Amino acid sequence: MKTMKTRYEQMTTPGATDGYQNFLGDDFEYRTWFGVVGRSRDSSCAEESNFWVALKRLGGEGRNVRVERYSHWAIGWVEEVYVRPRSKQKKVAEEILQSLENHPVLDDEDVLNREMELASEVWQTMSKRERLDHFREHRQHWSAEGAGDLVGSVVRGNHYAGCVSDLI
Repeated sequence: MKTMKTRYEQMTTPGATDGYQNFLGDDFEYRTWFGVVGRSRDSSCAEESNFWVALKRLGGEGRNVRVERYSHWAIGWVEEVYVRPRSKQKKVAEEILQSLENHPVLDDEDVLNREMELASEVWQTMSKRERLDHFREHRQHWSAEGAGDLVGSVVRGNHYAGCVSDLI
C-alpha cells in the first residue's frame, strides 16, 4: 500500500515543477495534512467522480477535511482534498487510497452517469450533419427504441443513444 504524503511532502518532492519553492500562498497550518484526491479543469469523468465521491465519504469539508484551491500555470486550476492527521477521516482516506490501488474509480455508476451526461452535452452541441455522420459510422453500437427514438436522438439531438466511448 502506498503511504500517504503530507501536503509539505508533496510540495517538496524533488523535481516537482509545482514544488514548494514555487508556492506563492501563505505558509499555513495545513502543511502537515494528508493529500487524498484532486481534480483540475482538465479532469476526466473518472477523476471528477473520485474527487466528489471521496469528499462525500470523508463527510465533506469541515474541521478535519479541507479542499485546497489554487491556480495552475498549465491546467488553469486545481483542487485537492486534504485530511487532518490523527482524525477519523484519515482512516477513511487510507481506505479510499487502498480502494484506488485495487480499482481506478471509487464508484463505477457515478463515472458512467458523468460520462453519459458529458456525451449528451456533446451530442446536443453537434450539428444535424455531424450527428448523422456519427450515427452512420457507429450504428452497430446504437440502442434507440424504434424509429421515433432514432429521429429524436439523431435528427433532433434530444439524447445520445450510442456507445459513450464512440463520442467522448
